[in-house]
Amino acid sequence: MGERRRLILAFVLGLVIATAGTATAAKLITGKQIKDGTITSKDLSRALRKQISRSGKAGPTGPAGVTGPAGVTGPTGAVDASGFFTKAESDARYPQIDVVQSSGEYAVSVPSGTMQAIATLLCPDNSLAAKVGYEATGFDQGLVSAQLDASTVDIVINNTGPNPANGTLDVKLNCFQIDPAIVPDPTFP
Repeated sequence: MGERRRLILAFVLGLVIATAGTATAAKLITGKQIKDGTITSKDLSRALRKQISRSGKAGPTGPAGVTGPAGVTGPTGAVDASGFFTKAESDARYPQIDVVQSSGEYAVSVPSGTMQAIATLLCPDNSLAAKVGYEATGFDQGLVSAQLDASTVDIVINNTGPNPANGTLDVKLNCFQIDPAIVPDPTFP
């Protein structure tokens, strides 16, 4: 900035000397005698105005400013339901499972120290055995065991106690059924 002032001052001084004539030229004007802001661009030559108007190199980038406040939240957009399935379409994509129950009540009389098969329950066609439950009346339920197979359950009483196991046994077998028509055919790579 100081170089521009010197240049402007020298120019103004040269201008004043050249235009003032010999009487004024004898009197020397210095930069101390010129008030700040009194010389306008009209007072400068065209060449000097052009030189001054050229921009210099950009300085380094300054530090980032403080983050402003958050803006107002916009309205909620609409959900694109174009790819959604209807209830019927969704249900058709997954195997349908029905739970069916097979049950029976059996009289029990198992002598002490023996094991005896009491019943075999079968699931209906195209059903698989899932869970079995039983309730003993008149003897210890801990003597009962159930062996679950793909579509059957075998109920056995193993009487290890000193007394006969007499009473009734209520057995329930839950089976699940998948409609074979909706099961896809196997695919091979």
